Amino acid sequence: MTQFQTSTTVRNIQAEHVLAEVLTHLREHDLIAFNQDNAWHIDYADTKITFSAQQDTLHAQVTAPSQAALYEGRMMVFHHIQEFSHCEPEAIQWEGDAVALARP
Repeated sequence: MTQFQTSTTVRNIQAEHVLAEVLTHLREHDLIAFNQDNAWHIDYADTKITFSAQQDTLHAQVTAPSQAALYEGRMMVFHHIQEFSHCEPEAIQWEGDAVALARP
């Protein structure tokens, strides 16, 4: 099965605090994260999301079986990082598979 993948690294934020806030918020929505190899892993529908934080840098990776699922996972990650870090949207740049979905 083809997998689509994208990732972002956001710098100059309180990364460990932001990650803790994101994980707490996701738990409130019944999304459980598990820690393995210094990273937090979350299953979001068919999408796999991995977060890791070091000092002032937060890294997130999204892997999904379809472009639509990748888009949804990426947007979920984007909104939560922006909400809890209060960074500018431009601080969250994505690398990997590009997905531009037109929604009605």
